[in-house]
Amino acid sequence: MRWPILADGLHGLLTANCTQFLKLAWPLIVKDRRHSEFPNNGCEAIDGIRCSDASFRTDNVTTLYPYINELYGKSKIMGDGLSLLMLTCAQWPFHANERYKGDFRVKTTHPVLFVGNTVDPVTTLVSAYNMSSGFHGSVVLQHDLYGHTSLAHVSLCTVQAVRAYFTNGTLPAPGTTCESTYRIFSNDTVWDHFAIVRPFSTRTHQTRNEYMAVMDAVQLLNAKSDFESWMVIVNG
Repeated sequence: MRWPILADGLHGLLTANCTQFLKLAWPLIVKDRRHSEFPNNGCEAIDGIRCSDASFRTDNVTTLYPYINELYGKSKIMGDGLSLLMLTCAQWPFHANERYKGDFRVKTTHPVLFVGNTVDPVTTLVSAYNMSSGFHGSVVLQHDLYGHTSLAHVSLCTVQAVRAYFTNGTLPAPGTTCESTYRIFSNDTVWDHFAIVRPFSTRTHQTRNEYMAVMDAVQLLNAKSDFESWMVIVNG
């Protein structure tokens, strides 16, 4: 998302300018899948994975009220959206056979890297620290930026830290904070700085190489038999 487009769309919403607002909203509206050669079943897949892994089940909505109220208490903006996920899974008809039944206080083979955004409307920074507290030796890298996940607002510092982790297992020092590579209301996006779609761009040569180095490291680790002992959690 380009931040100027977001600003224009919100301005259209506040001033009842439908044309201006639809420039933002229309690309986000789910398109009719009959017009797509490759239908996107991502939402169904996510529900299937999340709900099959979840243990909580109920057929009484009042049972969910305490959890929903807790979510609203944490976020008046996103609480309703997150409660919808719980409602979706409440009557899911089966559990996954490989569902994890242990706790989240463990000592992994290799320490875990958590990456958390300072201003994330979905997964808060405090949640990354809460998760880290249960994984012995883990570190939280604070991505001091906006949006959901570390790719919403790019930081070369964060990419370099993730690359170092995947390449040789190096964790950033506790308390490390990464700043932005570009201003949020500029016309730049993540792809301007990691321009995979423009491989001949001289402007992004260095940052593109950084990105490709991360991808090479991930492929290398995929080939290792002990890959499951390595983890990076983005926006815990």
